[in-house]
Amino acid sequence: MAFNRAIGEVKDWLSQEEKRSENTLRVVVSDHDTGGFAINGPGDSLVKKGNIVEDGWTTGGHTAEDSMIWSQGPGSSHLGRPLDNTDLFQVMKRVLN
Repeated sequence: MAFNRAIGEVKDWLSQEEKRSENTLRVVVSDHDTGGFAINGPGDSLVKKGNIVEDGWTTGGHTAEDSMIWSQGPGSSHLGRPLDNTDLFQVMKRVLN
């Protein structure tokens, strides 16, 4: 909920001036995935009544899962594809120039 409020604050700040919104690259991305949530079903199938589905975490640390990137504004077209998280800095640097 705090994340949603923070995004709302940014949107409010951007809406105060049209030029501000036009010239600001907004990027929302996590630095990594954590936890590896998994849903495990029974070995045969889920079509039988009473089959049990279990859930759990595969790790308590970082995972190798891709992170989603949301972006809007100048330069955001460079982020609409798979890329290494270390490339994000280069895109932001290009937009600043």
